[in-house]
Amino acid sequence: MIQAGKMATLGEMSTGIAHELNQPLSVIKTASDFILKKTDQKATIEDSLFHKLLSKINNNVDRASKIIEHMRQFARKSDLNIEDHASTALSRIVINADRINSATARAGGGTSLRPAEG
Repeated sequence: MIQAGKMATLGEMSTGIAHELNQPLSVIKTASDFILKKTDQKATIEDSLFHKLLSKINNNVDRASKIIEHMRQFARKSDLNIEDHASTALSRIVINADRINSATARAGGGTSLRPAEG
């Protein structure tokens, strides 16, 4: 049952990623197809239009690269060992609780939670 849930989540993520990457790729494809068509026809393209098309291509390559980089960063975060994080977090909680308890005991507000010696 857990495996089926994981596969469903993976499918949803894949669909979202494909959609996010497809948008900049569509812009790149449309702009480059237009340029290729005009050059094949030996037609001229106004400098301002040519610059605008190249800017769109460039911007959408950057957009796709950012999506991919975000995915890589997300994957690296997933590689971290959860047990190490839980252990570190638990250690911090225990240390902080001990500090608070010791300060309270020193101030006369109660006894320390430290285990009895021996």
